[in-house]
Amino acid sequence: MKTLPKSLLTLAISFTICLILGEIAVRIVAPQQLINYDVLLYRSDSLFIWRRFENINVIYNNGEGNHHIITDQFGYRINYTKPNPDNPDYSILAIGDSFLEAVSVENEETMPVVLAELLTKKFGIKVRATNAGISGWCPNQYYLETKRSLAMNKYDLGLIFIYLSNDFITRIDTTANDNETHTRRDLPLGVKVKRWCRTNLITPIITPIQKFLEGNSHLYTLFKHVCYSFASRIGKTMSYINPEFRISQRTSPRWTVTADLCQLIRNQFDYYHIPVIFVFVPAVWQTNKELFTNFLKFSNTPPDSVDLEQPNKLFGAALKQRSLAFADPLPYMRQLADRKIKLYGQIDRHLDAAGHRAIAEYLLPYVESYVQEKLRSTKDPIKN
Repeated sequence: MKTLPKSLLTLAISFTICLILGEIAVRIVAPQQLINYDVLLYRSDSLFIWRRFENINVIYNNGEGNHHIITDQFGYRINYTKPNPDNPDYSILAIGDSFLEAVSVENEETMPVVLAELLTKKFGIKVRATNAGISGWCPNQYYLETKRSLAMNKYDLGLIFIYLSNDFITRIDTTANDNETHTRRDLPLGVKVKRWCRTNLITPIITPIQKFLEGNSHLYTLFKHVCYSFASRIGKTMSYINPEFRISQRTSPRWTVTADLCQLIRNQFDYYHIPVIFVFVPAVWQTNKELFTNFLKFSNTPPDSVDLEQPNKLFGAALKQRSLAFADPLPYMRQLADRKIKLYGQIDRHLDAAGHRAIAEYLLPYVESYVQEKLRSTKDPIKN
């Protein structure tokens, strides 16, 4: 019994030495992309609760490589290499959450900016796209941002991106008067925000350790990537099924409540005589059915208890009932996924550059008619 502590000490020392040697070896042979948690992207706000800092120029890495996060005086994300055109012939306002903010790609690769480039090539005009996406926002904040943006600048088209996995609300709250608070992991430490959309449950002890390892250890990052790759093949990268996909939620008020708020958003655009399209953003497991099927298998979830198209069908029906224009790129993205085209990040399951381009390409026919109408109204020649 007296030798047990010594044995444990020897084992601990040996294990530590192995970790150090492994860390050195990985840094030399296979250096990894470390996540940068030291960059502060968001600030507290009295109305929006949080939003991105204005006039920042930083490099951010969430595991998918280094990317530039640059904002203008309004906090909108702007390009690094290709400046937005001055005095554009057509201007697009895009509002959404982290799938639009897209910190895992350059702003030049995001959906609205790629769409602007496609329109420029087709019509020979200058098109500007404003990226007003903020991570963690929900339609309540989309409504507020719509009011703010339209009051400050002139636009010709609005695009509201709705993430089909968690962007639905059960109550309309555009006054920021909810007293329940929680701390968001992507905000500066200690900033408290109101709980509008959904609550992030973060273990206060594990999270700081994880952040430290992800930001400093190449060995840990490599190990995590290997485990993630294996887990993806057996459907274990999903921790739970969002209620949006559960059959039991068919009668939930989330579909009609969110559609009602979309109606309020369109009313704001109508006030300025600006058309708006609500764009569905599919989750990775909606385009990769194999991933979802494997998860159901290993989690012992009955397949008949879920419906991958439920948000598209029920929310789409609610929007159609209100005569709201929407675009659903899920079928198109499934076609691309069937051709083995990668559309989402490997570590961060947001859209990669190809995924952003896919949605932009899908939106092009929806937007063309609006651009043609604007060009006809200004009596400018349409260049094909």
